[in-house]
Amino acid sequence: MKGFLFAIAIIVILAHATFAFEMDATDQTFVVSSGGSNEIRISVNSATDDKITLDLIDETPWMTLNTSQLDIKKGQSRETLLYVSPYSTTSPGVYKVTVAGESLITNEKKLKDIFISVTRGEGVEVEKIEVSGNLEPLGNAVIKYYVKNLGSVALKDVTVMSTIRSPSGVFAESQDAIDLAPEERGIIEKFYALDSQQEAADYTVMAEVYQGGKLLDRFEQGFTIPKKTVIRQKMDQKTSLFRKEYQVTVTNHGNDVSDSTVITGSVGNFESYFYTGTPPTSVEGNVYIWDIRGLKPGETSVIMYAVDLTPFYLFIAASILMIWLFFFKMRIVRIKKFIMQKKLIEEGEEFTVGLELANKTGDTVEEVTVKDLVPLVFEVKDTEGPKPARRKTSAGTELVWHTKNLNNHEVRIFTYKIIPTFGVQGRVSIPRAQAFYGKKDKETHIISGFATIGIDPHEEDPDKRKLHHHVKRHVERLRKAVKRK
Repeated sequence: MKGFLFAIAIIVILAHATFAFEMDATDQTFVVSSGGSNEIRISVNSATDDKITLDLIDETPWMTLNTSQLDIKKGQSRETLLYVSPYSTTSPGVYKVTVAGESLITNEKKLKDIFISVTRGEGVEVEKIEVSGNLEPLGNAVIKYYVKNLGSVALKDVTVMSTIRSPSGVFAESQDAIDLAPEERGIIEKFYALDSQQEAADYTVMAEVYQGGKLLDRFEQGFTIPKKTVIRQKMDQKTSLFRKEYQVTVTNHGNDVSDSTVITGSVGNFESYFYTGTPPTSVEGNVYIWDIRGLKPGETSVIMYAVDLTPFYLFIAASILMIWLFFFKMRIVRIKKFIMQKKLIEEGEEFTVGLELANKTGDTVEEVTVKDLVPLVFEVKDTEGPKPARRKTSAGTELVWHTKNLNNHEVRIFTYKIIPTFGVQGRVSIPRAQAFYGKKDKETHIISGFATIGIDPHEEDPDKRKLHHHVKRHVERLRKAVKRK
């Protein structure tokens, strides 16, 4: 009986040995540089058909298995890969990771320890790209490139070439050189002005690092310029003496259609009567409101208006002028000179000259001096009424009247006769009369208009002219007859 049980135990042990699986690696310790990568091959074999699950114990984020399960046929060997890619910032040293395998058929478990030695790497990498700024049309983009020397040797003339692309093409390109000490991180900062109507899209920034013509690293970062309305207003004002002109230019520099843009202007209640220009959308008190809607990208709308007080001030000036004329220019002593007869100028004919003096000052004038000049070609003869003082001059005979206490609205007439010393065909203008009144330091001098004597021969009726000539000849004969007696 004991022999039978022993035999069964031996069979069970052999059966378990038959179903055993094995895991192995090409080496116990693997070397990789920081910033670099490596592949570690792990082989798995089994004495029977099996399914083996794989997992990592005590791994770091830069360790990854390429598969989590292997299907193995009896006597077959399968491989899996352990990828190790330590960061450039990973500290040098030895890192342990355990590969755990378990059979889904027999529940057998196996562990395999692998040691990874991380050494200091060599080369340059772009750690990151930061994009900031006012990312909208007419805004700006600030892009920082962080570049690090991974090695222990200083590097010179490291070239960083960057390209910014949008769906429609290349937006900007740049090339910068930088020197890096061992393990130094350099920062290259670039400023880009965004255009009016800058395309709304997803942009990519591609940075490539070269040294000696060799590509050392490449890094890509994205950013987005959204759809946005960007409104800019420009106010131009022109001011003259009584006129103010305003021009408001509204432009959509954005990449989207504007919804509503409100422009306001202050126009007083009185000024509103003199307003001309673009009609406002609405008026609230003294505030004129223009609501501009639907401006397309790049489209401009212009509001023009003016407040012109020129008509108002012209009215004020005209009113003042009328008042001034009424109270100062119209309220004067007026003098008018006229000839009482209309007839031909012939030798010996008498013409009566009248001077009309009228007080329009609104008050009594104490004294007025009236002067008139009779040319040498005329003889002077007094008439009834005030007699003038006479004074001979080289130009003729000066006649002077002095009159006092000329009441408001009073009119006085002065007359005298002139007799031409020879006949003249047509009309003759005689000198204007003058009047002086007021105090000596504020004496007012008034001049009459011209007076004209005579008529054109064709203006007289032919029959009347013959009769006049016949009567004149008859009178001459009578005078001669009287003289002979």
